[in-house]
Amino acid sequence: MVRLINEAKQQGMVLSLADLSAIMLLSPAILSKRTRRYQKEIGKLLPTSGNTLDIGRGITHKRDVVEWYAKGYNPLEISRMTDHELKNVETYIEDMERVKMLASKDVQTIARLTRLSPSLVEEYLEIIRIYYPENIQLNRKEGM
Repeated sequence: MVRLINEAKQQGMVLSLADLSAIMLLSPAILSKRTRRYQKEIGKLLPTSGNTLDIGRGITHKRDVVEWYAKGYNPLEISRMTDHELKNVETYIEDMERVKMLASKDVQTIARLTRLSPSLVEEYLEIIRIYYPENIQLNRKEGM
């Protein structure tokens, strides 16, 4: 399964779990479990269509991207590390920066203003609290 996914990526293609299901004659549910387990054990995402294009509710690079950015990596380095398109990396960083500017507001307000899901806003806020605690303090003082 991993070999097929990686070989497709080397040839400029991405496979979905439905593609793998047809090739390997296994159910998508079984393949989904196997890919999640593999990714968790290895600590790296497989370049399936869901991961590469951030489709569906699967694992995404968003959290990793913004954490590496907060640690001082630039978008190009992060793109290479995650095997993710630079434009998507830049989008995640921009989203986090927008959340950072609104960090003194409640989650629902931030979600509405940024058009991000409340769960994603919460993830970004966790990272902001760890890496940019002064930003939250500044925003709270400005909001008073």
